[in-house]
Amino acid sequence: KFIVHRHKAKSGLTIRSGLARVASWCWMYKAFTAKDWAIFTQNYGMPTRVGKFDRAASDADKEVLWRAVANIAGDCAAIIPAEMSIDFVSVEKGTGAPGQLYERRADWHDRQISKLVLGQTTTTDAVSGGHAVAQEHRLVQEDLERADAKLLSASLTKQLVQLIIALNFGPQATYPRLNIGRPDEVPLNDVVNAIDKLGPQGLTVEASELRDRLGFSDPAKPRKDGKAVELIGGRPPPPAPPA
Repeated sequence: KFIVHRHKAKSGLTIRSGLARVASWCWMYKAFTAKDWAIFTQNYGMPTRVGKFDRAASDADKEVLWRAVANIAGDCAAIIPAEMSIDFVSVEKGTGAPGQLYERRADWHDRQISKLVLGQTTTTDAVSGGHAVAQEHRLVQEDLERADAKLLSASLTKQLVQLIIALNFGPQATYPRLNIGRPDEVPLNDVVNAIDKLGPQGLTVEASELRDRLGFSDPAKPRKDGKAVELIGGRPPPPAPPA
């Protein structure tokens, strides 16, 4: 009734070998960072109104002052005696602006999740280095894709395919294998260049195979009304023999 797939994405106990356990920490800390960032923006994104009153001010005067600072805008308001002071101390040395600190922390957690799941970062985040770096990182992602497909194929072959074959046809000496993944195809530019250079040297390839790789259909048959089908390409006709 069940197929149990133990995906050994990392070493250690089975419960610790999955990605969700590791990604959950980065996701949780990022969520806390976003919450702290929102609180910081709310508190420091608008000016704080501080009303000062003299010690001789009555309670009614303090109430009037409080209503004045509270009704200007927002909720960040306070009243204090004129002899007192409030200092807002921020840590900027070595960390930059506090708002940038929250942003860098959130971006760092995003990159850790990308490296955990994809094995690289350039396909999800724009980084310096250009197209070449993105291509190299894409190769790492394909390696992880192949490894995941092999692990899943092994679980399904052992727990599903072999049991189905044995149930319907009896025990076998060898069993078919279920393969999951995409074929490693040669880039089309390399295929066209190879045919262009090796064709004159005697290399022969079926035209239907090339059309399948290029996504082209076979040429249509002549129409019933006798009109010719427009075609593009083909070999030029041989020159006429001399008279």
